[in-house]
Amino acid sequence: MTFLTALIIIHPSTVNVKSKVEKLLLPYDYYIEVEPYKEYLDREELVKKINELKSMSEEEINKIAKGWEVEANNLEVLAKFELDWFDELIDGVDENGEYKMTTLNPDGKWDWYKFADMEGMTSRFFVPDIHTFAVKEIEFIPYAVVTPDGKWHELGEEAGLEAFVNKEIKGIEVMSEDEINWREKVRQIKSDFPDYLAVILHCHD
Repeated sequence: MTFLTALIIIHPSTVNVKSKVEKLLLPYDYYIEVEPYKEYLDREELVKKINELKSMSEEEINKIAKGWEVEANNLEVLAKFELDWFDELIDGVDENGEYKMTTLNPDGKWDWYKFADMEGMTSRFFVPDIHTFAVKEIEFIPYAVVTPDGKWHELGEEAGLEAFVNKEIKGIEVMSEDEINWREKVRQIKSDFPDYLAVILHCHD
């Protein structure tokens, strides 16, 4: 679980900002229960995880295997464990592969969030404990943007993690193609709503 920064764009005539934000985010609440459906093991993710393990040293693999209490030479089982896919949770197998029955929201993006402000910026628009800003004032690139029509747009988990590692851990300012495309998309979204308001959230996912 991590935190992500989301930009919520709302109409400038919005009176109850908190209520509007709640309405826009509701479809993306992890804990909204839906009708039971099959969640399949992602074979592409499994192959990717196996390849990651293959690239590790024997010492690293043994350490991971010891933590899971499984054989180090069974990379498929180890990869499944790393993906939180355990045999005892599997409900069945069909033509599409192994699956679990779940009622978790497949569109879930957050389990809780808090309103934030932008350090050093004062706003002409203020709601108690909630800062709002003109979209055109926003200079930073968030991880996600929710537009007034309720659509969630995001950089993507893999690209976001890569960006975090490069910047915060490795200390290098190298942008992937996904990041470059995301920056352009954010700029386009902002240009579509220059006179709208924006609320900044820290979402826990």
